[in-house]
Amino acid sequence: MDVEQAFDDFVRSIGGVVLKDGIPRSPAFDNADYHFPVARVVAELKCLKENKLDDPVFANKVEACWKKWRQRGLVTGETPAVMRSDSIPRECFSDIRRIYSATLRDRIKKANKQIRETKAHLNLRGHHGLLLLANDADLAIPPDSLFRLALEILNGACSEIAEVVLFTVNLLSKVPTTDIPCYLWLIGTIPGRKDIDPTFSQELGVRWKAHHESITGQTARSFGSFRPQQILL
Repeated sequence: MDVEQAFDDFVRSIGGVVLKDGIPRSPAFDNADYHFPVARVVAELKCLKENKLDDPVFANKVEACWKKWRQRGLVTGETPAVMRSDSIPRECFSDIRRIYSATLRDRIKKANKQIRETKAHLNLRGHHGLLLLANDADLAIPPDSLFRLALEILNGACSEIAEVVLFTVNLLSKVPTTDIPCYLWLIGTIPGRKDIDPTFSQELGVRWKAHHESITGQTARSFGSFRPQQILL
């Protein structure tokens, strides 16, 4: 499923505005993707389309970390193809998250700029910013770690974003509470920021699940019950 196309169609179907439908092809500002007028929300979709495990630069950095850890006696053997947070020491996984965070931070900063400029150019003062983060391919870190990392990046920065949703469209994920692979819809709020109406994000998730099922013809399992979560940082 093409994530951007599927989500554009979904937003139109529920009465939201796909902003590229009504602005010039090359606008004078960096526009966000969606506007939900009733909820007073401007949203930007960022899709993780590449698996960092296939990125030679990322792999080389991980290999260098593994050698460092092995010299310190934290790990043994050769570098594994996949590292889970529960299979290596916490100190080691912190290094992996640090390496991974650079690219994610750039994506989030870009989304913040797009939301800010869209609000300014379309006179949408008082609207909340929503980051829709779709993981479509990246297996470098587990979903709970990716979710927490996004919230950590947003904490104290990127003030236009009031909330982040981590979700998957084509990628099934293993989560701690069930042995059955799930599609995700995780809602995260940022401490100290005025929250989006929680019923909006929850209903958006419920309706997206129904839209996803209408496309695939299959009932999708989702994780998180569409309830907002605030991670203690």
